[in-house]
Amino acid sequence: MKSLRLEIIESQKERTNLIKWKLIMIAALGGTGLGFTKSGTIPNAEYILCCIAIVCAYADIQCRNLSLRIFGISIFLRTIPVKESEKSYFAEYGDFLEEVRKKAFEKGGLFKNQTLESLVIVGTSILLSIILLLYAIIRHESSSIAIGVSAICGILFAIWLYKNFQKRSMILKEVGNNRITSGIQHQEKNENDVEA
Repeated sequence: MKSLRLEIIESQKERTNLIKWKLIMIAALGGTGLGFTKSGTIPNAEYILCCIAIVCAYADIQCRNLSLRIFGISIFLRTIPVKESEKSYFAEYGDFLEEVRKKAFEKGGLFKNQTLESLVIVGTSILLSIILLLYAIIRHESSSIAIGVSAICGILFAIWLYKNFQKRSMILKEVGNNRITSGIQHQEKNENDVEA
């Protein structure tokens, strides 16, 4: 179990680094595409802006994969029966976070079922794609079509990834809850067998 907890910590570090590098790459591509380079203007540099949606998609897929890994491990750890002598604070912490998420969902609001991570990952991708789309509309140059298509693809991909992540998260929760329920039933059956 210790190695699984370490895996969670390492995955969280990787995810944080990916988000950092996503922003660095977007800034570099945006600066180059808009002509903010030391070497002056680069011919057709605005086409580099099309790569922003690709960078966002790549980073988002990797972040979501790491998030699902972390989520899956934490749910798995919650389902493992623990002996009374080995009180599992990790499982209790997972239950506590789940309770907080449920309360946040009940309270409502614009982002009622979102973590801040989701807003960072999906929000930046959609916002940057919208900015690129507006840039393409305003410019009316030969590169505008490519930039606009790239931006629309970026928006659609971010929405698809968001929905796919939500679906997979729900599957993980369902499997975890089923394992917890069957573990409790199995434990109760064993206790009844011992009493008989």
